[in-house]
Amino acid sequence: MSQRKSPMPRVSPQNTAAYRTDNAALVDHDRNLLSQIISVEEPTDEEYIDIARLCMRYWDSRPFLHIREDLQLCLSKWNLSKEQLFEKTRKIWFSGYRPSWAPEQSACVGSGADVEEGAK
Repeated sequence: MSQRKSPMPRVSPQNTAAYRTDNAALVDHDRNLLSQIISVEEPTDEEYIDIARLCMRYWDSRPFLHIREDLQLCLSKWNLSKEQLFEKTRKIWFSGYRPSWAPEQSACVGSGADVEEGAK
């Protein structure tokens, strides 16, 4: 008879400290960003994209229900459902949007970016 291994511990509101330690910088950064965006009446494309990204990251994360509540508040304020937000952000991306921090379109990117043209 094989011994049954104990299941992985579940992350719950009671044991989020260990989980938060690993992700503290990310959670704190996202929390600050969300706090800034929540006050926006007319969001920019970048703010829609940021909220969609945070929804993907935190929507189903039980330890971070407080973040989900703020995301729901933000969506409610903008009269959007999560699905409408995702549809809107897909259109934004397909229109050629690039984040303000992204390199210029003409910049070389990739493994061959530092190779002169014609060089092998």
